[in-house]
Amino acid sequence: GILTDIGTLSVDGVANICFDNNGTLYAVTGDGSTIGETLFTVDTSNASMSQVLTLGNGLDGESIEYNPDDNYMYHWSGWGSSNFIMEKINLLNLSITPITFSGPGSTLIENVGASTYAGNGEFIVYDISQGLHFMIDTSGYVSNHLDTVGQYNYSIKGLMFPKNIYIN
Repeated sequence: GILTDIGTLSVDGVANICFDNNGTLYAVTGDGSTIGETLFTVDTSNASMSQVLTLGNGLDGESIEYNPDDNYMYHWSGWGSSNFIMEKINLLNLSITPITFSGPGSTLIENVGASTYAGNGEFIVYDISQGLHFMIDTSGYVSNHLDTVGQYNYSIKGLMFPKNIYIN
């Protein structure tokens, strides 16, 4: 592939990005940004950013992921199980719905640093604090961690799930 530099993001501290079904690029800023915990759109022709919604729930750590099956943006924020949140954002009216965690991994997960939509209402998320991957569905059900080789000694800040893999 060919990469083309279109510019520098106009707001510092972007923690995570994702596209919606229409090709709109969204970004969320972290607490360390000059405009922290905020959802933006990003102009893919020049990297300028437009503020969409102030988030503010949870503490440090921000991740967003779009679910093309229900047309909601999902947001994780917080550090530590008592301050960790998940919510869904309706991009048409910008309403936010909090989601309650359940399931065997719900007490283990503490800080989502990266997320990707895997399909069928499920996300793969990487927890920076635990160094582990988890599955979380749109209702907040958290499975036990997915990793079978143990914890990672580094932080992952980006994930993608290949939808179509072809082997010749």
